[in-house]
Amino acid sequence: RRAGAELMRHLVRAFSLAGILLPAVSALPEKARRDYHDNPRYKTAISDGQVLAEDQEYDLALDAYAEANRVAGGKDKFCLRHIIELQIANGDYDDAVATAARFETLVVTPTEKAYAETSRGRAYFLKAEPEKSGASYDASLLTKANDAFKAALTIEPKNATALFQDGEVLTHLGQM
Repeated sequence: RRAGAELMRHLVRAFSLAGILLPAVSALPEKARRDYHDNPRYKTAISDGQVLAEDQEYDLALDAYAEANRVAGGKDKFCLRHIIELQIANGDYDDAVATAARFETLVVTPTEKAYAETSRGRAYFLKAEPEKSGASYDASLLTKANDAFKAALTIEPKNATALFQDGEVLTHLGQM
């Protein structure tokens, strides 16, 4: 009987300790995530990136968001979205495709995955545009854009950006 009571006491202690430690351990990733948001270098880089982007200083804004992303361990979705948009605005289409692929490896929601595909499609479509007026679009890049938009629409069928831009791509491919 005494041995049973002692065993019960040990079990209660073990479960109490587990009840204290498990929430603390599971909160570590959340705390680590918050830590870089509180980092002054991160905050400054984000602020600089926003101001520079508004001033259309795209190269400098890209550098600022890249710095913030480095502080975040290279996995900050907020920074990567801004980097993608700035790369597209700056005409750095190959970089935008690569950043969209990196973004896609980090995301979990269908909306985020569709955004990554749509961004890839936008970059391919804009890169396909002819440099001289009257010249034709690059068909291989249009096909890549079409594939990216179709992938986005498979994930999120009502994605307005993907629907509209895929229509533009299909028009240039002569399929509409």
